[in-house]
Amino acid sequence: MSEKNYGIDALRILAMFMVTILHILNRGGVLNSTFKFTSQYEAGWLLQTASFCAVDIYALISGYV
Repeated sequence: MSEKNYGIDALRILAMFMVTILHILNRGGVLNSTFKFTSQYEAGWLLQTASFCAVDIYALISGYV
């Protein structure tokens, strides 16, 4: 029986959370309700970019596990 890798599981949970944030940002209209070039706008786009990366990470971890 193989040992469980808790680091990979934690990264997978974080990636799931980021995928949820991506759906909230897009479908919830958070990015459309902020004014351009404000700190909220920049933070929203930074979260969206990180969330796009998290989708790929989640897919890679799911394939690994």
